[in-house]
Amino acid sequence: MYNSSDYMNIQDIQDLNKQGFDIESHTWSHPSLIKHQGETFEHYENRTAVELRQSKSWLEQNLGKKVNYFAYPFGVYDDFTVRAVTDAGYRLAFTINKGVNFKGGQSSLLLKRFMILKKDKFENFVDEVQSRPFNTLQLSPQDASVTKDGQPLISAVIEDTGSVETKDLTYMIDPKRKGEPPKKADVPIAIAKEQKGVSISIRQVLGPGLYTITLTGRNRQGKLLIDSWSFSIES
Repeated sequence: MYNSSDYMNIQDIQDLNKQGFDIESHTWSHPSLIKHQGETFEHYENRTAVELRQSKSWLEQNLGKKVNYFAYPFGVYDDFTVRAVTDAGYRLAFTINKGVNFKGGQSSLLLKRFMILKKDKFENFVDEVQSRPFNTLQLSPQDASVTKDGQPLISAVIEDTGSVETKDLTYMIDPKRKGEPPKKADVPIAIAKEQKGVSISIRQVLGPGLYTITLTGRNRQGKLLIDSWSFSIES
């Protein structure tokens, strides 16, 4: 654990636990759990196992309770990370992907949430709190997937309810690299009816790395619609 007065110590954590706060796991030393470039799978599996299991075990011993929930450091994950979290015995895990969680929706190991930052305006906070999910039937690339395609088809197939204002649809692409902010897709969105619903797609040239995609829009009542997911491109 960090040895710094900037962080809570064991007494602080135990006090919060006694007051009813739910203290859960965020790894042992807060690293990215994505496989490093050049890292062997054996080293990666050992590293993630230590980070996930040591944190869980330490909290359970010091708080006297089961620790079943996990939050991904920096909000980054892929299929290998999710598998490691499952193997370590966690039942729920939280990303920082924007969106609403609903029964029968996303995996319990890929739960969404809204971050509140200092720069955020109150009206934006209200907009997000009152937002609705798209009824998403299919995503591409799939959430947590790893691909070698440097020009992937980014698409969401949503149920065609006739309530979505297509003129307001926007894809934001967030490369999870330091100093690179999210930006709107620089190619037009293609909208096409399919047998299942409506496909909202773009084909974007992207370099290797992890990306989070956020699809936003409005319904006829003006409510914000939002869905987001992440995938990785191998070098």
